[in-house]
Amino acid sequence: MQKKPPVKPKVASPITPQVHAPVASVPQTTNVTEANKIWAEIKDVPLQLFGLPNQFVSQFCTPVPVEPNRLFVVIKNSATLPALETALAGKYTVELVDKFVIVARVVHAHVPPVKK
Repeated sequence: MQKKPPVKPKVASPITPQVHAPVASVPQTTNVTEANKIWAEIKDVPLQLFGLPNQFVSQFCTPVPVEPNRLFVVIKNSATLPALETALAGKYTVELVDKFVIVARVVHAHVPPVKK
């Protein structure tokens, strides 16, 4: 008959309370670019897509940091492009370039009135 080796009692390590330093509310120092501003303005814009209610830009577009002056997004579905163009018409230009959709503000040229 084999003898079982003696079981060593487990000694619990002492519990030391962890002291966390208070977290000060420090403003984030992220770069606020024109692309970030455009995304903040359009992410909650409703889209008329698939005939379903409550469809928003943020559900079908993913922003990609490429250039700080224009917003580059990747769309999840090809049907998003015409819906996005319609929803943002007048305030933004929307164009498809390779795999990105570029959203930029419409620049209104100030033309002085013609004197007659």
